[in-house]
Amino acid sequence: MSSNNTNNSKTFVPESGLTTDKPDVLPQSAPQRTSQGITAPPAIVKEADKVTGELNALTSTIGQGDDGQHPIKKYHSFFYQLLTWQHPRASGVLLLATIGSILTSRFVDIPRLAFYSLWTGLLATVSLELVGRFVFRSKQGLVSQFAPKQLYTIPRASLDPIFDETHSLLNFIVGEVQRLLFVRNVRHSLVAFASSFVAYNLIKLLPLWGLLIIGTLLAFALPPLYLRHQQAIDAQLQKAAEISQQHYNNAYETASKQASELADKARTTVIDLGNKAGVDVRPYISGPGPVTSTSVQDELAKQPILTDAKPKADGVLTNKVPTTGASSASAAAPSTGSATKSPPTGEHVADKTAHDDNLPAVKAVKNEDSIAV
Repeated sequence: MSSNNTNNSKTFVPESGLTTDKPDVLPQSAPQRTSQGITAPPAIVKEADKVTGELNALTSTIGQGDDGQHPIKKYHSFFYQLLTWQHPRASGVLLLATIGSILTSRFVDIPRLAFYSLWTGLLATVSLELVGRFVFRSKQGLVSQFAPKQLYTIPRASLDPIFDETHSLLNFIVGEVQRLLFVRNVRHSLVAFASSFVAYNLIKLLPLWGLLIIGTLLAFALPPLYLRHQQAIDAQLQKAAEISQQHYNNAYETASKQASELADKARTTVIDLGNKAGVDVRPYISGPGPVTSTSVQDELAKQPILTDAKPKADGVLTNKVPTTGASSASAAAPSTGSATKSPPTGEHVADKTAHDDNLPAVKAVKNEDSIAV
């Protein structure tokens, strides 16, 4: 009877006025013992189950969108859901783990700690082994007696998934870098440019671990902020894009006008130099089409048109001797040779007579220094 009282307790129900046998129910704040013998409060166990479920749901998105031909797409859904906090508990855990690892690498000398643990462990095992051999007078000490008969090895099947995921993650990073470098998406490339420029200037003021923490916080904070105010942010970005496009068009028009004016001045200068040198350079600089500039057309209209000199008749040879000024004057006098000429016509005779009346009389001067040919 006493055993029944210890196992069951009487519970009074106010509505019915009766008492019922009901086993003792632990309060919610009391510890709960699981099947493995681990004691934990129910709230912590429930929260741990939720975190585990969200982590499993997040990692299950790695393979989504992978069609086999583009392996870099398998991580898009994972990082999108991670950085947009679609699984808040999983994103929070990974954020704290990332910041904790950065701070640990900063304030804890991990290589030195690893070597310290290594030499202290080896010193302890060697000391116990030597003490055991000395005390028990045997070839085996305390440590070697507990050594397993077969050494533990890592199976290949457990490492293959790690290698596959590492290979896929590296390909994903390399592919995304190429997308940014070759401007597959202008907005993404601009964001990457702005981030790298800000990091370049901040690295002069902040240490690397501080820059990594800032980058991690921004990576987890900016995507949900953008999704919450997407319309306002897109409107401002569109307005900024229109303003930048307007400034670009104005700068392009100004530069084109100045370049056209400089080209006109250069053409005019080249034409002037060609005329002074006696060379017509207009066919070489006017290009395949007509000159479109008004200033160049006006300048070309002012320039004289050069004509080519008539070539000498073929087969005519001349044998001239350099003469002085007096000899050239005597040579210019009309010769009285016996060469036959064609009879002039009436018009030619009239023109010649009018022309000869206007010319002054030329006296022949005897050139004593001339050389007879």
